Formats: sequence, C-alpha cells, structure tokens
Amino acid sequence: MGVDRAIRGLELAMALCSSYLSALLLVKSGLYLEFKNFILPILTLLGLPLEAYIDLIPLSVALSLSLLIWRRGSESAYAKLFSLNLLMFFPAILDYSHFNWIMLMLPYTPRADMPLLTFITGLMLQTSYLTIRSTLLIRHVRMELLSRGAEPEDVEAISRGQMAYLSLTLTASILMLSAIYLTLPHLETLMRLQILGIPYTHLIIGLSATLLIAVATLLFLKGWKS
Repeated sequence: MGVDRAIRGLELAMALCSSYLSALLLVKSGLYLEFKNFILPILTLLGLPLEAYIDLIPLSVALSLSLLIWRRGSESAYAKLFSLNLLMFFPAILDYSHFNWIMLMLPYTPRADMPLLTFITGLMLQTSYLTIRSTLLIRHVRMELLSRGAEPEDVEAISRGQMAYLSLTLTASILMLSAIYLTLPHLETLMRLQILGIPYTHLIIGLSATLLIAVATLLFLKGWKS
C-alpha cells in the first residue's frame, strides 16, 4: 500500500540521517580526535596506513547498522538505534560541558567550535525519535484495524490523518526548538536588565515554563481524545 511504503520510507530517511549526523559529529569531537591520535601510530607500526580512511569507519558502521535495524523495523531494534545515536552524540556534548568528567581521567582538548552542527544533530535525534515512535504506533494501528476486518480505504484514510498530525507536531517542535536556539544567546543580556525593579529572570523563565506546560498539555489531550 502507498501509506505503508511512505511510512517505511520515512523511517529509513530518519534512521539514516540521524545515524549519519551522529557519526559525523563523533568524528569531529575532541574525544575522538584524542583517540585517533593514539591509535594511528599503532596502526602505522602494524603496517596499516589507514589515516585517510579512519574517519570513514564510524560513518560506514553507523550507516550499515542503521540500515540493518531499519530492515528489522521492530520497536526493540529501533531502541538500539536510538541508544547508538545517543552514544555517538555524547562526546560532542562533553565538548560543551562545563564539567567534563572524562577530562578528570583522560585530559584532552575539547572542540566546542561547531554549535550549529551540534544543534542540528540534536534536533535530528529528537525528530527521528518522535517520528519513528509515531510510525511504529501507526503501523500497529493499521495491522490491528485490518485484522478486525476494517476496509482498506478507511485504514488508509486513518493513517493519512495520523501522518498529518505527526507532521504538524514535528513542525511545531522544530520551530519551537529553533526559536529557543536562536534567541538563547540574547536572553542573558535581557535577563540582566533591571528596569522598574521587575525581576526579568523569573518573569522569562516562569512565562516560558508556563507556555511549554500549556502546549504539552494541549497536545497530550488532543492525542488522548483521538
């Protein structure tokens, strides 16, 4: 069916993109660079001149595993993919951490010079997680309805409606996170303002938290009713 192919195609795109970006950020992290500087002399002594290809190994492995997991298409398989991507994303997060506990054991030079790529990768990880979790549910609902004798046309219509709602949710999430990313550097200056004795810090944080709670509640209630 057309919707089935669209769902599986969307899962494939999300799986490959999230794994590629996570692996790309991994090979650009300070911890990976420290590991590469350690392992390359050993490989050279062993007669394995892999300096030109060593960065391609994590990318190739990540994409291959992502493709294999997509072929399985089960919830447990995708859970392993999410864990793998977060593990590859972890070294880049450490580069921006004010308390890098790994440096207490292994001193190295962090590479906190790719904030945009780090943000895009984190956004992609969240988007892929929400998307695949939703498509798994959509596929389960489709099989359940078909097993109960529902008309294929009705099932297709229900699935298209669920996909449209998923698209709306993802768009809202991406726009909200992008707005936070773009405005965050300016918030510190705004929070320092003390005009008429108004506590801007508490006002901004409280208002933001209230809006986020309200939006999350509305989305939850809408999803529960549907």
